Amino acid sequence: MPERIELVKNLYSSHVGEQCEIASYLLHLSIPLFESNQVLLLDQLADHFQGWGTVDDFCINVLQPLLLKFPHETTQLIKQWNQSENPWKRRASMVVFVRKIGLTDHYTDLCLELAENLLFDTHDLVLKGVGWALKDTMRGNQEKVLAYVKNLRQRKISSIITLYAIRDIKGKERQDILAIK
Repeated sequence: MPERIELVKNLYSSHVGEQCEIASYLLHLSIPLFESNQVLLLDQLADHFQGWGTVDDFCINVLQPLLLKFPHETTQLIKQWNQSENPWKRRASMVVFVRKIGLTDHYTDLCLELAENLLFDTHDLVLKGVGWALKDTMRGNQEKVLAYVKNLRQRKISSIITLYAIRDIKGKERQDILAIK
């Protein structure tokens, strides 16, 4: 594992898209070999992220399976990244909740807690990550997340977040949400 982690670090630090994809794939293949104390090693790897594509691929193919395998350790890492100065780590702290994780409703409260910390983030792609996480988490618990999004509209939180969050909502329900002032 140490050699794999070093190789992955070198691939991520190249900042070449294809090499970053290979790094994430190698990590994905290594998930069965991961031990709980190795989850925090991912923090060093994330220092090399340079774009949303790398972050999103990493979150879906590496961080999500590790969240399911080591919930405590991965949650600890996600909370740390949520407060990071690095915008890619902040985005990752939200994108981990998209797709399969969002559908489960197991992490809805954590997603909402971490979203709250990033509502005024200055990085556009972090805000879009928050909106995406809310949208997909809404698929697991529509009532709770929709109430939160409506509250965000009342609080006049960035429309970047709220418009991403309600992408799946159509018709009159969408119009009613957009009418909230």
